[in-house]
Amino acid sequence: MAKTMTSDERKKDTREKIELGGLIVKAGLRYEKRALLLGALVDLSRKLHADEGERARLIAIGTEPSAMAANKLAFVSVPVVLMVMAVVGMSGIEQWLAEFAKTEAARLTLGRIGIAAPYVVSATIGTVLLFTSAGSANIKYAAWGALAGSTATLLIAAIREETRLATVADRVPATKSMTAALGQTIWRYAHHRQPTNSQRDLKRTFERRDRQELVARVEVIGAGKEVRRRNATG
Repeated sequence: MAKTMTSDERKKDTREKIELGGLIVKAGLRYEKRALLLGALVDLSRKLHADEGERARLIAIGTEPSAMAANKLAFVSVPVVLMVMAVVGMSGIEQWLAEFAKTEAARLTLGRIGIAAPYVVSATIGTVLLFTSAGSANIKYAAWGALAGSTATLLIAAIREETRLATVADRVPATKSMTAALGQTIWRYAHHRQPTNSQRDLKRTFERRDRQELVARVEVIGAGKEVRRRNATG
């Protein structure tokens, strides 16, 4: 019977030590030096014996697990909310930026910048929040929040691009892939909107030749009428 009691007491003692070690981990002091932890506990023991008010204050802090849970939830949710708000709130900024352009080339460039801007801002927010949490006991939750925000941003981008491609899918011939059709469209748009100097010179040459041919035809028609008029009067 004595051996059984001794075994039970040993198990209880082990369980209590494990629980005490868990408190150190929960307080975010897992990776601190053992000497520091022991010194902090010795100093705390002295303060508790000298000041009952300090004991009451620390008990109040220790009995608020909901506050710690709220902090963890904040570290996870804040990056997600801010990153998604940046993407959704900056929707359509490409049209606003394109209005400042004076040429088609600048309009196209600003439009592309506007399309990428929401995602760049979202990634910047996640990175800044992650570095801000460096050294905190809750940095792991901040990392999970940044990861969740990035996943949500990528999902929004995929849905938007899928919707955008769906609007032109019916214009793509069955013999071509969507990528080839888009590439050809972009190539035609670029060459149509931004002709080279040689293309401009060739266009002017054809226009000049067309005008000369038109003048020559008018002169021939006029001469023919004059000849017929003279023959009729003669």
